[in-house]
Amino acid sequence: MYEQRIKQLCGYLSEQQLDAFLVSKPTSLQYIVGFTGSNGLSIISDKTVFFLTDFRYKEQASAEVTADEIVPADGPLVHSLNKLTGFDSIKRLGFESEYVTYDTYGKLCGIAGETALIPCSEVIDRIAAKKSPEEIEFLQKACDITVSVYKKVRPLLKEGVSEIEIAAEISYKIKKNGGDGDAFEPHVLFGKNTAFPHGKPGQTKLRTGDVIQLDFGAVYKGYHADFSRVLFLG
Repeated sequence: MYEQRIKQLCGYLSEQQLDAFLVSKPTSLQYIVGFTGSNGLSIISDKTVFFLTDFRYKEQASAEVTADEIVPADGPLVHSLNKLTGFDSIKRLGFESEYVTYDTYGKLCGIAGETALIPCSEVIDRIAAKKSPEEIEFLQKACDITVSVYKKVRPLLKEGVSEIEIAAEISYKIKKNGGDGDAFEPHVLFGKNTAFPHGKPGQTKLRTGDVIQLDFGAVYKGYHADFSRVLFLG
């Protein structure tokens, strides 16, 4: 699966006359090479796939990541890029311009030397737009978990229960039913609080006659569901 995605990315490199591509966005890293940790970078070319991470994730990366070489780095990962074999031969390096911060870009410029840094927008998103049968199964599973949780939570919506209690139940039941976690913080709002777009659940208790807003979703193998319902008590 990851080999095919890397191959698609290399096709993009050829089209854009890039020698390599720097993947840094966490969701992109999970999609392209399989890494689910919080600190990683990958340099991908049609010759080699390098993955950099710090010592905390060395074992996790070894178990998860599809790469030719996993490189443990000391300090900021960007500072270790020019230590990779063949980095100085990269003439045009693409990067995720929608994610890389100005600070990180400055650090890249500091180590790039004669390498031209080419901003590329939403490259991984365009590759991910076309779903494989396996990905569709993962999406369906995320949806199935979400609907199952809704059916279990709905009977708990009784007078006196608080927004935060229901939100906590949603998060707990998503994991209990096989999800990786919340797709986003559950929005559970009662009464006048439902007027706030994407409001945060608090200690407001449910009363007879209240409007109830539920908006949540499960994540399964990196694929997100999104589910929303408006109900009334009484």
